[in-house]
Amino acid sequence: MAIMVEYDNDTPNFDVEADKVIKHADGFKHPGEWKNQDLGTGAGNKSVEVTVKGPSMDAIKSTVKDIEQKMKQVKGLANVKSDLSQTYDQYEIKVDQNKAAENGISASQLAMHLNENLPEKTVTTVKENGKTVDVKVKQNKQTDWSEDKLNNITLKKPTGGTIKLGDIATLVKTTTPSKLTQEQGDYATTVSAKVTNKDVGGTTRQVMSKIIIWTNRIM
Repeated sequence: MAIMVEYDNDTPNFDVEADKVIKHADGFKHPGEWKNQDLGTGAGNKSVEVTVKGPSMDAIKSTVKDIEQKMKQVKGLANVKSDLSQTYDQYEIKVDQNKAAENGISASQLAMHLNENLPEKTVTTVKENGKTVDVKVKQNKQTDWSEDKLNNITLKKPTGGTIKLGDIATLVKTTTPSKLTQEQGDYATTVSAKVTNKDVGGTTRQVMSKIIIWTNRIM
């Protein structure tokens, strides 16, 4: 777990503030070691960020929700939100291998056709092993792609003529976070909040205290 703090340029005693936060965190019986890394590059709004990591998105969902609730209890914080709360539509295309083969379309050819029709390269790597092939297409929230429009994408058959995507595949609509990164094999997302008072260090220590006490209770 990582907690990120952004200070104003005019924060009093800035040169010792980070050490005070680390010293406070060391007072808790929590596995691991707290360290300070200065990521400051200039002026900016005061904020606190907590990074949550786990083996999958499902594994970190409940933790992210709990941390959001803990941070909302801290006075001096506003606009508490996580990257998981900002989502966009994702369509999973399940290809009927038999129907695709009857029309002379392989999984790799389908991926090429989709890349020609969609504004971005949004099709994942495909595999051909005689089984149903899943090709994921992510819908950019800035576009007006819909399930109907995707189903009606026209594909060229190698033998001549055309066929629609919906004739050889079905779509499954899901949602996915707008920002979910991978770090050393784990998924990572961020819970952030704006600090509305002048005591950034004190507010940060309150956040750390609540989270550390909570993690000690559930471990």
